[in-house]
Amino acid sequence: MPAVFVHGVPDTHHVWDDVRDHLTHTDVLALALPGFGSPVPQGFTATKEGYVEWIIARLEDIGSPVDLVGHDRGCALTARAASLRPDLVRTWAGGDASISGAVEWHDLGKIWQTPDVGEQWMAPLPRVLGHRRPVRAGGACRPSRKERQGQELVRLDSGHWRPVQRPRELADALTRRWESVRAQPSPREQVCRPQPT
Repeated sequence: MPAVFVHGVPDTHHVWDDVRDHLTHTDVLALALPGFGSPVPQGFTATKEGYVEWIIARLEDIGSPVDLVGHDRGCALTARAASLRPDLVRTWAGGDASISGAVEWHDLGKIWQTPDVGEQWMAPLPRVLGHRRPVRAGGACRPSRKERQGQELVRLDSGHWRPVQRPRELADALTRRWESVRAQPSPREQVCRPQPT
């Protein structure tokens, strides 16, 4: 199964480089969201749903269910994509974002969401950040206990930038998750398995 990583804001896909270096899994793709170190496609709308549709299109291109991983804004976008198209996702993992609508955004998050103002603020970032230097922007939001119910929760001793601060530990946690799922038949396989007559 391919693993697909989605970065947050204001990162680029390079935030995943160190994690990918520690994976034994070789079928790995880090998507570069439009406008974050990659060109913006003609007609693309830089809205949450626009990014979700773009991610779904990339997953459809792969052609088989993936292990989907998101960080920061990429966490929220991948959670939404997985909820709309569960047929494209074998496992989902995300961190350092809220997947609840009841979130008070930090000041930079509010700027990023303001049409035109967000684009103006982001324009100089590729020169400022380089390709691997994230910016710490306010407090990290975490899923509520209710949102986590029934899910494995892995806590890593680090700040918001786990892919950069704890790449080996994050890669190990993802590998354990993927291997545990590979060892179990999927619900689809359980339902679709022919029953003896």
